[in-house]
Amino acid sequence: MRRWVTVLLVGIGLTIPVFLHLLSVNLWFKPKKEENLSWALEQAGHNRLELERALMHYALPKDSLKLRALNFLLDNMHGKYTLDSPDSALRDTFFSEIGAFRESEGFKSNTNHSDNLSNVECEYDKVISQAVSGKTGLVSRKPDLKHITSEYLIDNLEYAFKAYCLPWHRKQSFSEFCEYILPYRIGNGRSTAWRKRLWEAYTPLIDSLKSIGITDPIEVAKIINLEAGRDWIYSVKLDDWPIDPTIKNLLDGRIGNCRQQTQFGVAVLRALGVPAVHEQVPFYGNRSLGHDFIGVIGKDGSVTSMDLGHEAVGRVLDIKEEIGYYIPKVYRYVYADTGTVLGKKERDINSVYPYFRQLIRDVTKEYLPVSDVKLVLYDVPEREYYAYLCVFDNRRWRPVAISLIEDGKVVFKDMGVNIVYLPMYFSRGQFFAAYDPFILNSDGKVKKVIHENKGKEMILHRKYFKTNIFKRLSGINGKFQVANKADFSDAKDIHVINDPVNLVTHRIPLRIEEEYQYVRYLFFGGINGQMAEMGLYDECGQRLSGKIITNNLLEGEESVKNVFDGDVLTPFELSIWGKKQWYGLDMRSKKKLSELSFCPRTDKNDVWSGLKYELFYWDKRWVSLGVQEAKSNQLTYTSPVSGGIYLLRCLDEGKEERIFTYENGKQVWW
Repeated sequence: MRRWVTVLLVGIGLTIPVFLHLLSVNLWFKPKKEENLSWALEQAGHNRLELERALMHYALPKDSLKLRALNFLLDNMHGKYTLDSPDSALRDTFFSEIGAFRESEGFKSNTNHSDNLSNVECEYDKVISQAVSGKTGLVSRKPDLKHITSEYLIDNLEYAFKAYCLPWHRKQSFSEFCEYILPYRIGNGRSTAWRKRLWEAYTPLIDSLKSIGITDPIEVAKIINLEAGRDWIYSVKLDDWPIDPTIKNLLDGRIGNCRQQTQFGVAVLRALGVPAVHEQVPFYGNRSLGHDFIGVIGKDGSVTSMDLGHEAVGRVLDIKEEIGYYIPKVYRYVYADTGTVLGKKERDINSVYPYFRQLIRDVTKEYLPVSDVKLVLYDVPEREYYAYLCVFDNRRWRPVAISLIEDGKVVFKDMGVNIVYLPMYFSRGQFFAAYDPFILNSDGKVKKVIHENKGKEMILHRKYFKTNIFKRLSGINGKFQVANKADFSDAKDIHVINDPVNLVTHRIPLRIEEEYQYVRYLFFGGINGQMAEMGLYDECGQRLSGKIITNNLLEGEESVKNVFDGDVLTPFELSIWGKKQWYGLDMRSKKKLSELSFCPRTDKNDVWSGLKYELFYWDKRWVSLGVQEAKSNQLTYTSPVSGGIYLLRCLDEGKEERIFTYENGKQVWW
């Protein structure tokens, strides 16, 4: 032992007195959690010397608090890793080039987000087309214990403690500092010295905040959040890439989806001394996808939600619910392994669905009304230890909660309500039903949704629910007019939209004796003008063409041409509120008109004539009720079962589909 100590001290430049002090403060060889640190050092292998060098760096009594902080990082470093690939340099190139583009006159002079997004995504396609890891799976996992350097750990600690001393952090406890400020890792990207870079980038903002005298972390977070997200470009281009960008990447490019937005926002807030966390809704309860957002920890320990660059502080999930999204679970990415989803009940950890192997903490009840679900399962093999509560994401069942199975029973705690759930187990890479689907009502009661062997006729109109925008579009108002004078001073109404309409193509026979040269759609601002298609037909059924005309307000608006391009998925979307507007055609000469066709802006999730559909019901798996080609904008199925969960799928096109029940002759969406 003495010889090993002497070699170690010489190797890292420590004196004997300093080494003895390190032993006396009881934070290295005999830490509070000795087994954690000893185990971590053993797991480090050849990298052990780097960890010990960092420990020795804080051996003096004046650094005892920093040594405690380092001990926290090392105690909990197990399971942290970097994902890397041969294409990392390509990713760096992309973000660097976007950073350079942001400094160009072309970017600064063009405030059109769509144009900038298009330029950026073209650059991404060009760079990433050279990538190989996505095709070959050449992604490597590098455990932090075996690769992290003492220099990186020390740099992280020094800048974390600079943030710790800022006025708005002084009332936070040391444990809160360790959990919400100190962690060196955000995501699985390569480690870079992000704290120093962010501190230097936002030094003017730090100075400004200090001069104002704000000490409330929430108020400070509001200002930092808006500044950090001021010119962020939202893009889903990075969705399928398995490796998170580095914080340097995100600072350079300031582009990405809500996950990258949140990672960057949390990094900036932590670098500037604001306790922040990465929160995630893994999947919504009634549609696909989920959402990542920032949580800021207040003086009283409560959490305030934020989206990077948005002003709606504290209302992130409220807004989602207002637009019709139901939320089953909210998880928090954490550094320490206390209070995580699996807790101490880990059994056969390798069989657990990968999402729940992460260090995540269930914080749903901090945001939503919740209820516990207690069930006695069926059809679960003996050696399956875990059950999952799943929601439907438009194509398949997705797990949002995990529970240990004990004597065939499970308890799923703190679940979001008014959602259809399906308990399942995970085996050999697949999910299998372990119970009937059920609705968790707002009163916490479980209502099974099961089919009966009783025939029923069903009339179906859609395969996916109408989101709020499409509900509003069903209620558009406007009128179609013809004229022979270019100013429409002799306008005549040929069709008026007063009542709610389906979002499909409508064909209106015209009984007009006179011939006309001009036709227009006249509407009063807002979404009333959002047409996908408009057409006029002559007596032979031929669609008439002409020159597109508009009133002065819409002159030069490129998207007007979408109304006449023959594609219902390219609508006119401009919304100018509070003024009469119109667009139409100059057919260049008088024409005899026999038919008008129009289609409001549509998601094409109604039943469309000519497309093939297949209806399914759930009976431990999806069971087909047959394929039909639609002859109109509705389908009629004579089903041998009634009740239960159904799914209508278009076999020709589209991805959106949603489970529904059939109640009182109508589809009820879940």
